[in-house]
Amino acid sequence: MVRVITLLSTLFALHLSACGSGSTPCTYSDSTGYSTDCSIDENGQSVTLNEFSSDGEDYVELYNTADEQVDIGNWILTDDVEVGKIDNYDAQADLEKFIFPEGTVIAGNSYLAIPKGETGIAHIFGISDKGDTISLIASDGSLIDQGQSTDGSTKPSYCRIPDGTGDWQVCELTPGESNTPVNCGNGQLDGTEECDGSEFGGLTCSDVSNTYTGGTLSCSNKCTILRTSCTTDAGCDAGVVLNEVCHKDSKCGVADVTTNDWFELYNSSTETISISGCSIQVTKDGSIESQMMIAHVPNMEDLQLEPGAFMLVDNIRTLFKAANDEIVSLLDTNGEAMNSLTTSSALSSDGDPSSSACAIDEGTNTPTPGATNQCVGP
Repeated sequence: MVRVITLLSTLFALHLSACGSGSTPCTYSDSTGYSTDCSIDENGQSVTLNEFSSDGEDYVELYNTADEQVDIGNWILTDDVEVGKIDNYDAQADLEKFIFPEGTVIAGNSYLAIPKGETGIAHIFGISDKGDTISLIASDGSLIDQGQSTDGSTKPSYCRIPDGTGDWQVCELTPGESNTPVNCGNGQLDGTEECDGSEFGGLTCSDVSNTYTGGTLSCSNKCTILRTSCTTDAGCDAGVVLNEVCHKDSKCGVADVTTNDWFELYNSSTETISISGCSIQVTKDGSIESQMMIAHVPNMEDLQLEPGAFMLVDNIRTLFKAANDEIVSLLDTNGEAMNSLTTSSALSSDGDPSSSACAIDEGTNTPTPGATNQCVGP
């Protein structure tokens, strides 16, 4: 790794020499590209890519290995550069790059964590869990650092240990904090792990919830307990209806109400009903993408829904995660579909599966999570 840093430093120095000795800070704009006869922060090479993840918010973390702060205003973060081929990169054609605002600095020996998002210090490109290349480019067009992951290595996270200088490896997700190696998979309970392999700390299904009648626990590759093999008598009573579904919260979410993919259930009956025995299934082109019983979600083992009431389920990715033009179905305890909706849509009449559905991600109809649907068009 020392040899790699030395080589990058040499290339960096050569680039500055070619760029000129101007003292004007380098800038970038999509209309004019990079400025010329300029310079970046003299400590720029002390900033490194330190961590990135395909889990959750697709964090990318930078780390400043120097004692002094570094100005990274107008620098670019992207996943669109081939490994070692900065000369082939066309920043003006890269529509998903993130340009750090002018005046952005990283304090000495400090971290900057950048989540996926559309406002503030946030990038919009997705990080693939099949392998990806993340690049940090200075405002003069020079490649500062680059990290390349392999299939599965970005879950929970891919990072350098020690921070800023170490080799890349699979890590715990620690945005804004010192990197730590992943403990999940060593067969021992560490830190906040709920399980590890066959180790559950002595817990059984009935210990996890007294509503379970038997079955066995399993452990996810993130060392969280899975309850899908636990048995339950939870019901899915007549009257429960899948009333509204949303994929891509930025298009059909409601500020301060929803945060991610969500769906809404409605009780069309005149009685209080049980719904934990219902399952949510997502299919695409006839193939099942996911299916899970509500009772297998922590704190949702024994849900009741009052007459005429709505229930919003938001940002529970183990239960509901969908994409465009997928079919979301509510299944009864026998696995039969009670009703279905296409993402992202709502029933035009609350609780009436025979009513037409309207799109809620195109601006014509207002999404109404937890409230009466408002379909005014198709």
